[in-house]
Amino acid sequence: MIDLDFFHRLNNLDDQSGLLDVVIIFFASPAIYILGTGVIVLMLYDATRKMQYYRVALTALSLLVARGLVVPIIRFFYDRPRPFVVFSDITTLVAKATSDPSFPSGHATIAFALAGVLYYAKFANSVWWKSAVVIAALIAIARVISGVHYPSDIVVGALIGWASAWFTRKYLLASKK
Repeated sequence: MIDLDFFHRLNNLDDQSGLLDVVIIFFASPAIYILGTGVIVLMLYDATRKMQYYRVALTALSLLVARGLVVPIIRFFYDRPRPFVVFSDITTLVAKATSDPSFPSGHATIAFALAGVLYYAKFANSVWWKSAVVIAALIAIARVISGVHYPSDIVVGALIGWASAWFTRKYLLASKK
């Protein structure tokens, strides 16, 4: 199975170097908070009050739909155990890894929803949006390397996050009319 093969190849990158492990741990856990804070600051920066309200609503609703609604519904019906729970030889670099369902990745969902809202909030051609996509991808990959997600968890989480930003934008634009 491609998913398991790709997981094991990426997961074998942990414990290779102390510095690499620190970078993996950073992107697997605290980087999501830095990305979120950065997006909120950008949403409030250099815009009219009306645009700020729109951007904050886009961000909040996208995250609510993605992580607060879609991910829990999927996890209710599909309880996929995390790799470190399934494979006894997998150790996780993330200290507080939980045994809640692995599919889809909540971190990837949030990271790509944040990147998506930047794109749809008029930052599509900016270095900020491109940086957010790179950071989201690093967060997603680090979650696999650290042993808490399979690659398919990441891909589906990224799609949910991006789709929630797209649908939320469509909803907000429709409500303006």
